[in-house]
Amino acid sequence: MSRVERIIGISLAAIISVIAAACYRVLQQLMRLPQNKMTWWALETYTRFATVFGAVFLMISCTLLTVYTGQVL
Repeated sequence: MSRVERIIGISLAAIISVIAAACYRVLQQLMRLPQNKMTWWALETYTRFATVFGAVFLMISCTLLTVYTGQVL
């Protein structure tokens, strides 16, 4: 894998990570709205939602960085 491909891959992984973090922030705000009827987003509690989202986010980020850098994190 050339250096340019690695830079492109790392940039793509960073962009996806930023998008995932933005989605998390939006969902976090929506869950805190008192008129929100969609309590299923919370996975029963806010802590469980954050734990599940964080685990998936970390797994995807590490996988992308591993694939594009060729190194195990």
